[in-house]
Amino acid sequence: MSSASAYDRGHAAGYAAAVDREHAGDATAEDADNGVVWFTIPADEHLDADAATEYERGWVLGWSEYLSTR
Repeated sequence: MSSASAYDRGHAAGYAAAVDREHAGDATAEDADNGVVWFTIPADEHLDADAATEYERGWVLGWSEYLSTR
């Protein structure tokens, strides 16, 4: 597992998911506030409850950050 925090890993994953979804035509700027609907934790992430919360928070903010600039 990476030395990056759960938040940082989540943020990067959410941002990347938004890029992929936009390029696939599945998500647009209108979906910037709907990251929680698209949120997933990869199977290889083994997180306790606090870290899972931070990962999700980072993921949703990464998602929103990318799509809100589109």
